[in-house]
Amino acid sequence: MKLGFIKGRERRKDRSGLPVEALKKLFRNLAQQGGFKAVMMATGNGLISVNIDSGLEAEQLAEISRIVWQFNKSVAEMEPIRSLRRMILTEGTSGEALVCVSFRVKTRLISLIVMTGIEVPDPEFMEKAVQGIERILSE
Repeated sequence: MKLGFIKGRERRKDRSGLPVEALKKLFRNLAQQGGFKAVMMATGNGLISVNIDSGLEAEQLAEISRIVWQFNKSVAEMEPIRSLRRMILTEGTSGEALVCVSFRVKTRLISLIVMTGIEVPDPEFMEKAVQGIERILSE
C-alpha cells in the first residue's frame, strides 16, 4: 500500500503536488484544527505563512518568524541546550502565545510557529504537524 492511500483510495481529497501549496493547505488545516490565529514556517531562506485571524500584517508575521528562527538557530548551535526543540512565548495580559517547534529536514533548520490564545497546543498535535512538513519537504 502506498503512503497516503487507504484501501486503494487517496486519503486526502484536497492535495497539491507543489510543496509550497501543500504546506499552505497543511497550515490552513492546522489552524482550523488547533484554533490558531496564524501558522508560520521559517527556514532562514524564507517564510510560508497562513494568517487566519492574527490581526497582523504579512510583514509583521515575517519579522516574528525571522526573529524566532534566528533564536532557534542560535539554540541549535549552543552545545548545552542544542537538543531543545520547543519554545513558548506568552504575553500574560492579552492571552496571546507563540509556540515554536524546531526540527531539521535533511540539513535545513526549520521552525514551525503558531500564534494562538493562551491555550498551548498539545505536543503530540505539534509533532504530527512536524511529520506532515517533513513528509512534504522530503518528497
